[in-house]
Amino acid sequence: MSSEKSSLKAIKCTNCAAPLKLLGGGRITTITCEYCNSLLDMNDEYKVLVQFKDKYRPIVPFTLGMQGKIKDIEWMIIGWIVYRTQDKEEWSEFFLYSPLYGYAWLIYEEGELFFSKRVRDFKLREWIEKKKSKTIFYQKGHYLAKEESYSAKIHFVQGELSFIAKAGDRVQYWDYVGIRRKSLSIEKIDNEIEVYLNEKLDPQIIYKSFKVKEKDQIKAKQDLIDKVFEEESLDKTEKSFSFFNIWMLNLVAILFVAIILSFFINTTLINESSTQAFSKEFTISSDTFISTIELKAPSPRILNTCRLSLYQSKKKIFAIDKNSIFPYTKDFRSTWEKGDDEVLIYIKLAKGQYRLQLERTKATALKNNQKIIIIIQERVMRLFYIVPLFILMLIMLFFTRRRNI
Repeated sequence: MSSEKSSLKAIKCTNCAAPLKLLGGGRITTITCEYCNSLLDMNDEYKVLVQFKDKYRPIVPFTLGMQGKIKDIEWMIIGWIVYRTQDKEEWSEFFLYSPLYGYAWLIYEEGELFFSKRVRDFKLREWIEKKKSKTIFYQKGHYLAKEESYSAKIHFVQGELSFIAKAGDRVQYWDYVGIRRKSLSIEKIDNEIEVYLNEKLDPQIIYKSFKVKEKDQIKAKQDLIDKVFEEESLDKTEKSFSFFNIWMLNLVAILFVAIILSFFINTTLINESSTQAFSKEFTISSDTFISTIELKAPSPRILNTCRLSLYQSKKKIFAIDKNSIFPYTKDFRSTWEKGDDEVLIYIKLAKGQYRLQLERTKATALKNNQKIIIIIQERVMRLFYIVPLFILMLIMLFFTRRRNI
């Protein structure tokens, strides 16, 4: 940029004769006198096109001639346009020039900064044919329409520009929001349509690079989330999880560990196979988890001749057969279905001594290979409840993370 400074060309305003300096390159077509606010046509011997009379200058942190780096490229501010909507919303666009990289824009709105550069590979015809679609795919990015199309008028101009910008000129906008702080802006003025790719910047980094004095720096308005979670920088925030996401991730990890442990912590108390009725005692040592009673038979016909009873001391606490269940509770509303050759029972048992009794309601003889099997396990975690909860938490984590991004 130092060589560029030495090649600055000095001219005089054709309206007030004030000295003007040309900062931009060969594509500059207009310059506005900072003394009388006259817009001069550089292609027509600096003819006065229009004057910005009685136009106030908004308070902004940047001025013409400032130099600084954006995305590791040195830029100089050579022009300035102020836009205003019908609702009195206002923002500034500073025209940037680099001898090696051409032109770009630094957009400033209420303390927020965006780097904007025109793109020429956007499929504009396809966008028009789709009647200005609500969703756009561009350079492997997905962009959604932020709001309905709106318009703004040029309110103030200063410095050099590559086009003629007059007060009152109307521009129509279509804004699309993407991820990673990027957005697309489609702008139409008269019959020309241009597309710009915008990227949100960290104001503190830009202020420091352009040597903006601290008293002139303007902070962006913070929303409720920003006030709760003060961001150290946009780059660090982009790489970090929110507190809620971390909490959810830890909970999912705990559930995952619990599911893995469920395959190892259960203990088999009874694993009996017999062709005859029998009685067996066992001890429940932990009531933290539930217990399971599994009854298997060689065929549905044999299973239907079985009756299973569970006693604590001499008190019957549970019984089940083909036709009935004792006690009849919300946890046990039906017996095994016709055609079943096995039944699995989940039951919550307190610590203590128990006796299991298998009875045959019909004294049909069984062959040696027609054994009835009973398996009782304690410290069992029921995956029927855990797995859906685990999947639900993964879904919540995915959508929360996606929204934060």
